Amino acid sequence: MPPRDARILAACALVAHAACAAPAPADLRRIAVEAPRGEAARAAREWDRLRWTAAGVEAKDVAPLLGSFGDPATRGAWDSFVALHGASTIRVIAAMADTAGQQENVPRALAVLLGAVPARDLAAEIADEASGAARRKVRALLAEVAGRIPDAALLGRICEVLLLLWWYEDVPDVAIRGWTLTQDEAFVRLAAAAVRRGGLEASAGTAVRRLAGGRDKATRGAELVFWTRLARETGAADAVRGSLRPADLERLSAGEADSVADDWMTMGLGDELEALLASAASPVLLYLRSRVRAAAGRAEAAAGDAGAAVARLSVGEAINQQAAFELAEIMERRGDAETAYRVWTAIVERPPGGAVQDANALLRLARRAELAGDLRKALSLCEQALRIGRDLGSGTGLSGPGGSRGTEWLMRAILDLKRRVPAAYPAPAP
Repeated sequence: MPPRDARILAACALVAHAACAAPAPADLRRIAVEAPRGEAARAAREWDRLRWTAAGVEAKDVAPLLGSFGDPATRGAWDSFVALHGASTIRVIAAMADTAGQQENVPRALAVLLGAVPARDLAAEIADEASGAARRKVRALLAEVAGRIPDAALLGRICEVLLLLWWYEDVPDVAIRGWTLTQDEAFVRLAAAAVRRGGLEASAGTAVRRLAGGRDKATRGAELVFWTRLARETGAADAVRGSLRPADLERLSAGEADSVADDWMTMGLGDELEALLASAASPVLLYLRSRVRAAAGRAEAAAGDAGAAVARLSVGEAINQQAAFELAEIMERRGDAETAYRVWTAIVERPPGGAVQDANALLRLARRAELAGDLRKALSLCEQALRIGRDLGSGTGLSGPGGSRGTEWLMRAILDLKRRVPAAYPAPAP
């Protein structure tokens, strides 16, 4: 008899005789798959019992948790279970990951746990696990599930747990998921803490080079911004030096290119950045080069680049509205408010007309008028923007200076201005 079959039969005998010590759950699981039908069925039942016992609960207590999360009863059962068992629920979730049909429930269950239990308590529970293999399993589970959770708050909680357990290498990969969803600087700070504590400064350069040399994907630009910001936050300028090519900047969106350029300048990489922008042709990249040259004290060259950036927005009388709007937003963000004002005015005054960029430029001009105390002008500009939004058939493209969106927000802003206008302009005395 082959040795492998002998081992299976020996383990089956242990299952069959209650007086004998039961094999480990992992052995039972293997028997349930490999043994003859009768022994396999008994092994499967015993494995089902023991694996939940190893997680600190009885199989009957777990049964209500294994339904669909679309069923309110299942979700209610999870809420009650977590309230009763607290952080130790992580052991049950880890066991669920090996349960047929439960893979979709694992991230949902983990979300319930993360939302109810402090990160410190969960980290302590994982650290107290006697088996190193069990800790490694939970570590892999957290990293894998993070890729399937679309909730930034829960991703932040996972980062906190990983930091508390000193699993620093995993934090940036989870944090970048949260960053691509929200662009929240909190995720950069979490990753920076892991980089500093783990001595991982070189990882930023490695990641940037990988992104630059890899195939395009939807989140490539956001990830490049994240790693560059992380290098700035951790003082790892040398790690990203030489990591980009001119084509890498050209493939970024306007906002992404601006963010990367600003971080490189902050890290003292202005000379290298200027070399990357030597062949700049788009309005945004020309403007970024003007900022680099202005920072280096070359005012004349900077003014030339800025002028060329604005000139390239136009084709005859028409203006490239999307490029113009993106450039004006960057100018405003970088303190070049007067030039931004001129670009927004050009968007409104020059063809084509009636586009969403016209409406959004009007809203920026309205904000400027409001800040200057000209409420009537601000009201008029907002009403023009609202008419354009309604003509386009959808208000979802309307965005205010503070990030507010949609016709509903704009209508509330108009009502507010209408209430304030009479107070600002009292009727003349009779």
